[in-house]
Amino acid sequence: MISGFCVNASSIKSLSKTIAGVEQAGPDDLAVLPYTSGTTGHPKGCMLTHSNLLATSTGGCAWSQTSSEAVVLGVLPMFHLTGMQSNMNIPIQLGGTTVQMTRWDRDTAAELIQRHRVTGVTGITTMIVDFLANPDIGKYDLPAIESIVHAQQRLCSRFIAEAEELIKKLHPADDSAPANPDS
Repeated sequence: MISGFCVNASSIKSLSKTIAGVEQAGPDDLAVLPYTSGTTGHPKGCMLTHSNLLATSTGGCAWSQTSSEAVVLGVLPMFHLTGMQSNMNIPIQLGGTTVQMTRWDRDTAAELIQRHRVTGVTGITTMIVDFLANPDIGKYDLPAIESIVHAQQRLCSRFIAEAEELIKKLHPADDSAPANPDS
């Protein structure tokens, strides 16, 4: 059984109609207390305002160079900053779709990518390494993938090359695809 669910702009709009009488928050009001993994210290919650969230999701929209046609695979927890922004806020702001996984499994990820024509995946480095190391990856139809983004720690050059090679195989005529932005 494949474990996941889809959320798109129309499902968000229908939800917002049910909460029409709720008081409006201002841009400097506290929005969330998400978890940060503590790459600069100990893990902690951080206070983010509505302006913070909008600024970082707007930047993410511009950086990802995508549109309302985007279909992202949500593999990171929503209580974490990267999961919240990459797998929820950016697709909502773009009017795109997110296919949310409930637990990481590389075969389930490939199946969901194939079934929902996922265009982008953002995961932590170990997930991306695990996905690329899947000996069965060739049995899946994955041509919709346009980007694989890793968060947390840097990928070694071997895995960056494997991810770039996978994208090139899926899009052989597209020489305009950006190379690793970290290089």
